[in-house]
Amino acid sequence: AVQRDAEGTLKMMKIVRVGLEEAEESLRELTTQLTEQQEALQMALELTADPVDPLKVHMVKDLAAATEEIKVLEGNAARCREDYMKLLKYFNHTGMKSSDFILLWDNLLIPEDIMLAIPLSTLKKHIFPRFCSPSVVPGLND
Repeated sequence: AVQRDAEGTLKMMKIVRVGLEEAEESLRELTTQLTEQQEALQMALELTADPVDPLKVHMVKDLAAATEEIKVLEGNAARCREDYMKLLKYFNHTGMKSSDFILLWDNLLIPEDIMLAIPLSTLKKHIFPRFCSPSVVPGLND
């Protein structure tokens, strides 16, 4: 985001939307919720003897599919963590939050001084809509 400070000078505030640690925490929450839902389904299934009960017909399959999807996510997260640790090792660093690492590289490759030297009309027309809007995902043409 670009804002004006007290003197009216433009200042750039960079943020990382999602870091590896936040993604891992979200995955842990999903796993916990899935376990809770599986337990609740098991209790509900014990209370019904109807073989065509929608819980038996649909929910068992749906939760099984969700379990498989979460296992895939867990594998991907583990690979991301492993690769991130290799990257830190390559740079002889013992540990750093991924969001700090991303900002470090972002500041190196896209310094604030260079961005703020671009005319404001160009920033508003091209940069802000693509990179400063939380709901926008940059595409191949950006």
